[in-house]
Amino acid sequence: MRLPVFIAAVLLAACSGEPAAQAPAQTTETAAPAVTEETKIAAVLSYADWCTSCKILDPKLKAVQAGAPIDGVGYLTIDYTERDQDAFFATADAAGVGGAVRAFYADEIKTGILLLVDMSTGDVVADIRKSMSEEEIRTSLETAAAA
Repeated sequence: MRLPVFIAAVLLAACSGEPAAQAPAQTTETAAPAVTEETKIAAVLSYADWCTSCKILDPKLKAVQAGAPIDGVGYLTIDYTERDQDAFFATADAAGVGGAVRAFYADEIKTGILLLVDMSTGDVVADIRKSMSEEEIRTSLETAAAA
């Protein structure tokens, strides 16, 4: 029932010149687990649609997520497309990783970085960059979750 409403909103927005509403989040069996109370390691991606590093790292991360699940790892993408620092940190705070994210980005928010945050200590235990392969990303996630 939501899909026809969304399509109508998109068509109406296209005709009116107003920005279209975003589709409601769809949950599927293959969706990566979000950061929850059971999360041991939060994999936090700072993302922006204009970021070249994001366009390299994001598909690798999605490929890793599409593989076998890694127990204890939850995923969070924080959108920085609009360069809204307050919204960026509010999202991190709401997920329980605000302290680690604020400490890591104390001087400047940079996109295209995947932070691995130990939820028990609140520390960033690793950061993953675009140069890493899917295998290296998976190994880093598994190692952090096993520690």
